[in-house]
Amino acid sequence: MRNSAEELVSRFRAAGADACLGSTADSLWIEDSNHQLLLLPQNARALLTSDERRELRRKTSRTWFASYVLAAPAAKPNAFHYVARTYGIDQLSSNTRSKTRRGLKRFGVGMVDAETIVRGGYTAAADSRERNDFARPSESDFHKGIRSLSAKGHQFWAALGPGDEVAAFCAVLSASSWATIPINRSANHYLRDYPNNALFHEILNYYLTNESVHSVSYGFSSMQNETNMEMDDLHRFKLSIGFEAIPIRRVLESLRVQGSMLARAAMHIPKVSRLLRLKSPRIRKLEQLAAFLPPEVRIESDV
Repeated sequence: MRNSAEELVSRFRAAGADACLGSTADSLWIEDSNHQLLLLPQNARALLTSDERRELRRKTSRTWFASYVLAAPAAKPNAFHYVARTYGIDQLSSNTRSKTRRGLKRFGVGMVDAETIVRGGYTAAADSRERNDFARPSESDFHKGIRSLSAKGHQFWAALGPGDEVAAFCAVLSASSWATIPINRSANHYLRDYPNNALFHEILNYYLTNESVHSVSYGFSSMQNETNMEMDDLHRFKLSIGFEAIPIRRVLESLRVQGSMLARAAMHIPKVSRLLRLKSPRIRKLEQLAAFLPPEVRIESDV
């Protein structure tokens, strides 16, 4: 069951997160896992006006940045946005179809409740974090995070192995005309049987065929990461399972800090990180932030 934009705003607020309606039908701003205001659906728009920034500040209190996609040709692309608008297994390569069918044979795949993920999904979450050089979460933090997503209106899909152990899972947030996948996790032990291929097949088929949403989004990747092998592998995987990589300009605007001062500081984060050999997850987040705060893009604040 999908929620309306109004229902999602209510659920996020009830869970203690920032959220407010967007300026177009079926759109909203939500607080994401990085405590930024993310505009959904992630369609291109013009730069925020001063009035819009003031309105976002008035309606929110926890978030300091607004993240959205800038309409071309206003600026040079700095990221790929992964979007699927149609889906059919026949449109995939023969190799990907084979992997998908193997996954469907090995696992039970479908929508599950949050407690199924809480009980059996920790290994998938921890393995995924370690594959990307992040620390394993504590089990209590993992349980809290899944229940928080559920309270905010996310649906969960899983590929289940023996004993309902979660081989892979996704969280999906959907409204009347769109769906987005903010989280995908998978356990190392099961990867050889392609649970993710089976999982995304069922998700895309459900939302684009059965539910008839206009688009399913599967996040972004920075173009600055194109030489990173892990990012290349993930990029190829997303393309192979039916997503299109659309070059876009992703903008991060300051709502509560003077934007020009923030942009100047952000330019030095990668240099300091390399100099001091800093590798903590927080430093990596700051480096990602710097990638979306280039000096040629206007990042303003009325503060």
